[in-house]
Amino acid sequence: MLSGTMSFRDPDAIAERFNKYADAITALALLETVAFVLGLSNDDLYHAVLHNQLIVSGVFALGFCVSECLVLFCYRGEDELLGNARDLPSPAGRWIMLSRVAHLVVILLASLLQVMATWYVYFHPYA
Repeated sequence: MLSGTMSFRDPDAIAERFNKYADAITALALLETVAFVLGLSNDDLYHAVLHNQLIVSGVFALGFCVSECLVLFCYRGEDELLGNARDLPSPAGRWIMLSRVAHLVVILLASLLQVMATWYVYFHPYA
């Protein structure tokens, strides 16, 4: 592995960064969901969501699309640098593909939870 300023050209290091970016994007989606759901206990945010649920849901849907595209972009870059994960021997390739699907499913579920919380506020206003 190259060290110093030339490490940015090392395909293994770049692929590792792509993998870390995908992990970070997934973690950010989860943190965003937790922050939003917990933030709904604040009256100001609750009423803002209550009166603008279409806009809030649209922002979450856009965030979902962007997150999924960025994660897929990271996977594509990793595959181009190291070879397709499907071409690896059976157990390794299967587990890599399973972890990739898990990333995408976690982002999907986090986004759905945000949208469901938005619509729950709309259909169950407390004040």
